[in-house]
Amino acid sequence: MRLYLLCLRYLKPYSWIVFLAIICMILYAAFNALALKMLKPVIDEGILGGILGKEIVYFEIPLINRVLEFKPLSLLKVLAASIIGVYALKGLCYYGQSYLTAYAGNRAIIDLRNNFYEHIHSQSLAFFISKKTGKIISRITNDVGLIKDALTVIFSDIIREPLTIVFVLILLFSLNRQLTLLALVVFPVSLLLLTRFGGKMRRVSYARQKRRADVLGVIQESIQGASVIKAFGTESYEMSKFAKVQDDAFRMDMKRARILALSSPVMELVGAIGVGVLLFVGGRQVIKGQFTIGGFSTFIVALGSLYRPVKKLARVNNEIQTSLAGAQRVFEVLDTPPEIRDLPDAVDLPPFEREIIFHNVSFSYNHISVLKDVNLKVKKGETVAIVGLSGVGKTTLVNLIPRFYDPTKGKIEIDGYDIKKVKLDSLRRQISIVSQETFLFNDTVNANITYGYDGNVPREKVVEVARAASAHEFIEKLSHGYNTIVGERGSQLSGGQKQRIAIARALLKNPSILILDEATSELDSEAESIVQRAMERLMKGRTTFIIAHRLSTVIGADKIVVLDKGRIVEVGTHEELSTKEGTYKRLYEMQFKENT
Repeated sequence: MRLYLLCLRYLKPYSWIVFLAIICMILYAAFNALALKMLKPVIDEGILGGILGKEIVYFEIPLINRVLEFKPLSLLKVLAASIIGVYALKGLCYYGQSYLTAYAGNRAIIDLRNNFYEHIHSQSLAFFISKKTGKIISRITNDVGLIKDALTVIFSDIIREPLTIVFVLILLFSLNRQLTLLALVVFPVSLLLLTRFGGKMRRVSYARQKRRADVLGVIQESIQGASVIKAFGTESYEMSKFAKVQDDAFRMDMKRARILALSSPVMELVGAIGVGVLLFVGGRQVIKGQFTIGGFSTFIVALGSLYRPVKKLARVNNEIQTSLAGAQRVFEVLDTPPEIRDLPDAVDLPPFEREIIFHNVSFSYNHISVLKDVNLKVKKGETVAIVGLSGVGKTTLVNLIPRFYDPTKGKIEIDGYDIKKVKLDSLRRQISIVSQETFLFNDTVNANITYGYDGNVPREKVVEVARAASAHEFIEKLSHGYNTIVGERGSQLSGGQKQRIAIARALLKNPSILILDEATSELDSEAESIVQRAMERLMKGRTTFIIAHRLSTVIGADKIVVLDKGRIVEVGTHEELSTKEGTYKRLYEMQFKENT
C-alpha cells in the first residue's frame, strides 16, 4: 500500500483533473445500474403486459417516484429510447474518465521520470560506478513505464469497477434481498483467491523486472565493448551469455503467464458455481410466484453484468502487483539519498584567489583504503603534477577537489573555505577537467564546445577557443564544419581531435582550477605534440593539477607530488627529486630506459 500511495502522490498536482474523472466514474456506474433497472418494466409491464392484453400499464420514473400510465407498446418505445439515451450518457462518461485519467497519469509519469532523472544525476560518482548503466536505464524506462499503468488504466479501473459493483449490488438488493445475500457468499472466496494470486504476481514481477534489467545490461555492455569482443573473438561467448539472461527472463515471463492463465479460469469457476445455485433458487421463487419473471430476468442480467468488473478487478490486481514491483525498484533509487550534496547552510565559494590545502585527507572505497593522511598546499597559478604507479590513488586525489567524492577523513580548503560547506555549483563552476576518456555528446561540434551554455555563445568566441585549442583547422575541414555531428561518444573523430574539442570546451569555461587526467596518454606522438601545445595555452595563468603516466610531460611542473600506496612520499621539482634516491627518480629512470 505504501508503494501505491507513493505513486499516487505524483497525481496530487492534477487533483482537480482526477476529481472530474471520479465524477465521470460515478456517473458511469450510476447510468450502468439505471440501464439494468429499466429491464424489469420492459419485461413485466411492456412485454408481459402486451401478452396479457392489458390496456394500461404503469411505470414509475426512477429517482422522482412519479408514476405514469402507458399502453404496453408505447412503454416499450419509451423504454427502448431511454435505454439508448442512458447508454449514450454512460459512453460519454466513460470517454471523459478515460481521457482525464490518461492525461493526469501521463503528466504524473513525466514528473516521476523527471524526478528520477534529476535524482540519479544528484548522486555521487560512486553511485554510477557501483550501478550498471543498463540497469539504471531499465529502471527509468521499463520500471517507470509499469507505474504508468498503475496511474492510468489501473487507477481508473480500481475506482470505476468497484463503483459499478456497488451500484449493481444496490439494484440487486432492491430486486431480491435473499438472492443477493446468497450471491455475496461467493465474494469472500473470490477475494481470498485474488489475494493469493496477487502476492505471487508481485514476487514474480519483481524478479521479472530484474531479469529484464540484466538483459539490457548485457546489451549495453556488449555494444560499448564491441571492439574488445571482436579483438578477442568472443562473439560466441557473448552470445551464450546473452542467451542465458534471455532464458532467465523467459522463465520469469512464463511464471507470470502461468499465474495470469490460472487466475482467470479459477475465478470463472467460482463464479459459475455461484450462478448455478442462484439460478436454481431464483427459478424456484418464480415458479412459486414469489418473484416476477421480469425481476428474475433483470436480476440474472444484473448479476451477469458483475462478471466483467469482478474479472477486471482480478486482472487489475495482478497488474497492480506488476506495477508495484516496478515501483519498488524505482523507489529503491529515489529513497537513496545523494552522498554528495549541499549542506543546508552552504555558501557560495568566492572566486579562487590564494591556495588549495589538503588537511590530513584520507579516502576509502568499499572499506578499501585508497588515500592516507594526504597533506598538500597548492598556491594559485601553480602547476602540480601527481605521479606514481597505477592504482596508487592519483585520480582519486584530484576527484576530491570537485567533490566527486568526499574524504572519509580530513578536509580540503580553498581560500580557507571547507569545500564541504560551499555550494557544489559555485565550486564546480571554477573547475574544468580534461581526461584521457574524453566524452563528447552525439551532437554538433559547436554544441559540444558550448556545452552548458544553452547555445548562447557567439560563433566568434567558439572559433577563438577552438583556435587556442588547435582545433579550428580540422573542424573547418569536417563535412559541415562546426555543425558536424560528432557521433556517439565522438566516434566520428580521432582521439586527438576529441581531446582538442575537450580543451576548447574547457577554455570557454575559463576555469580557475584545471585538472588534466592522463589527457595525452592514449595519443600517438604527433597528436600528443599538438594536444600538448593546446594544453599549455589552456594551463596559462591557471592552477593546474596534472596526472601523467609519461614523466617527460611534467618536468616543467612547479611541484611534483609522488604517491605510493595512497600516501605522499615525495614533493618537489623535477630537479630536486632527480637528485634524491627516491620513488620519483626510480620511476623516471625506469621510463627513460624503456624509451631508449
